[in-house]
Amino acid sequence: MTFKDLTIREFKKEDTEEFFKFYEEEYGSYFDFRSKEELCNYALQDTTLSNVILFNNKIIGGYFVRYEPQNRVCYPHGLILSKKFRTNNIHKGFIVNPENFQNLITKVFTKFENVEMFYAILRAFSRTANTASDLMGSRYAGFIPSMHKIGEDKTKREPGFIKVLYPQLDAFFQQFYDKDLFKEWKLPKIIPELKFLTKTVLSLLKIEKKSNLQTIDFKITPKYSFREYERLDINENLISFKSEECEVVASINKEDSSAYINFKSNNSSELYNLMSKVLYDLSEFDIINVDVISVEEQRVFQDLGFKAVAYIPLFKLIEGKRHDLFKFIKLKSLKDLSRQTNIVLEIQRGYKVRKIVNSVVNILRYKYPISQITV
Repeated sequence: MTFKDLTIREFKKEDTEEFFKFYEEEYGSYFDFRSKEELCNYALQDTTLSNVILFNNKIIGGYFVRYEPQNRVCYPHGLILSKKFRTNNIHKGFIVNPENFQNLITKVFTKFENVEMFYAILRAFSRTANTASDLMGSRYAGFIPSMHKIGEDKTKREPGFIKVLYPQLDAFFQQFYDKDLFKEWKLPKIIPELKFLTKTVLSLLKIEKKSNLQTIDFKITPKYSFREYERLDINENLISFKSEECEVVASINKEDSSAYINFKSNNSSELYNLMSKVLYDLSEFDIINVDVISVEEQRVFQDLGFKAVAYIPLFKLIEGKRHDLFKFIKLKSLKDLSRQTNIVLEIQRGYKVRKIVNSVVNILRYKYPISQITV
């Protein structure tokens, strides 16, 4: 029995129970899908490419690719192979077979129109997922310590990598894609604390211009007031916070002890004020995530104790124009950081992994990046 005995086909409704069993075994029932129905509905959406992996017509794994048309980004995720087949090392041959990935990419560009980039958050402890993404041509853009509680042990958190793929930077993809996203791209305006991470990612992406990176240093002056803000618990997973000039919506996962922040504001001082109150209400969570674009937003969240862990050029499409994005997190504790980092560097070898991990750990542990370190 070899990896050539494995086949791939599209997900069907009747595959749900078997596929969910593998998914729950690998990730835990609350990681992405809380029920079989939720997984089935997701897998059969028009914006999801869902495939199962078969051996002798029996499901032993699968994966998803979700397409976000408003942002023209594809999100590969959920790669699973039965632990039985992993112990037989069959998965290694399957993962390193280039035909599987060429077929997958062909399916993606056939099913979805206007795909401009790929973005994935991968388990840093998983060799399988990271090997697969490397073979697709993905490159490191970030490292998230304590990303999720995964599997049966719900007391420990696992880190993750953020990896991106721009079709124009890979020869195989160029048969599907003829645009140059970086033709009119300019380096972002950033605060000094983000310079080391930004240069690291640009180096890993092999994008020029990093030597011309400039920083802007300034302070936010909050206008403190005793005005009340409005809190509305929309449902068990969504909380809205509003002030006169600002709105923050927190998407929460109590089982995972995590929260994701979306915000609308044109006033950085007001955003700072409201977020200070929001953080008080969300103080129970282990990790809080937020994505920011402008240099003013960078300063607000940096001063509130958030730290940048990823930089994704041209990620956000707003009114027909792409913007660079920084992912910030706020961790309740750094006590597990050394353990996670050591495990990651032991499992995932190579200078690229070490560069992205060290750049993020450096930001998390120190107020400013160490200027003596060169990229």
